[in-house]
Amino acid sequence: MSATCKIAVDAPDMAICFAIRSEVFVKEQKVPIEIEFDDNDSDATHFLLRTNDGQPAGTARLRYADGRAKIERVAIR
Repeated sequence: MSATCKIAVDAPDMAICFAIRSEVFVKEQKVPIEIEFDDNDSDATHFLLRTNDGQPAGTARLRYADGRAKIERVAIR
């Protein structure tokens, strides 16, 4: 299976990223929603992974903190 990854820049793509995180972390792993979604979401770069047939498959966010890049919230359906 091949996939494409792009930066989520518009509201529809961001909604998909957040839906995947809700599905994986909140629903499946029982992470409290108030912990999963935080103030860092607004400062991060979000990525959306799609399968070769266009279906959303995963997400991650990239954030800079203390002079370092951090890859966070990696979720794959």
